Amino acid sequence: MTERLFLYIDILGFSELTADVAKVEQVYSIIDGLNVFSHAPYFKCIVFSDTVLVYSSQDWADCTNRNGAIMWMCEFAQDLFYRLIGKDIHFRALLTTGDFEHIILSNISAFYGQALVKTYNHEKNIICMGLFIDKQIDEYSNIFKTTPYDKNCNFVHIMQTLGEISFVESEYPFVPDIILDEGTENLHAYDFVYLRNIYHMTDANLDPHIRAKYLGTWQMLRTRSADLLNVFVRNNLDPRSISNFDWTRAFAARRNT
Repeated sequence: MTERLFLYIDILGFSELTADVAKVEQVYSIIDGLNVFSHAPYFKCIVFSDTVLVYSSQDWADCTNRNGAIMWMCEFAQDLFYRLIGKDIHFRALLTTGDFEHIILSNISAFYGQALVKTYNHEKNIICMGLFIDKQIDEYSNIFKTTPYDKNCNFVHIMQTLGEISFVESEYPFVPDIILDEGTENLHAYDFVYLRNIYHMTDANLDPHIRAKYLGTWQMLRTRSADLLNVFVRNNLDPRSISNFDWTRAFAARRNT
């Protein structure tokens, strides 16, 4: 068998989504439009029900650009992450390496391997959302920052734009030029929508089982952006408390994408 770089993605809340066929088809359409397919034949993708599998065509042992391969897999998850924010759909994903085979027979397509078994079993025990990376390959993640989560994996900070404006509390609200000169206000609007979605679901009155994964996500975000989150929450989740300008157009642009 071939040891591959392997990304396992679980679309959360899928059973509820299936009550609306149009929403399910929209999710599949979003996945179908992700950038993984522009990199074929280097990476392949399989989708079944609520699960997305992305794997490298090349054996991991033969990969001469491991940093680039890890970066690209993280970018795939990041691409999906931002496309789902506006629909308040979340996922939990785990990036690892391991044996995996996908074969096309005369009448069926079959896939199997330890990478799939390992990620399936581990992912279910992660009480959090977002992307995680196996500690054994974390050293190759030199673009995306990571934070230890458990003994086996680290949380990947795929919200890079949030990291770019994570300062100490005394620096908020910062001058708008930091964002406007870079033209990143629309991306930050996505970040703030996501933060609102997560924070609202940390309400102590919610079902503890549901609340736990949102609270876990909020806590992981705090590891690199605690001061920003403190200011944001203290000011009723108003982005003007982070940078004081009219965010109307940025949020409107986000809704139209």
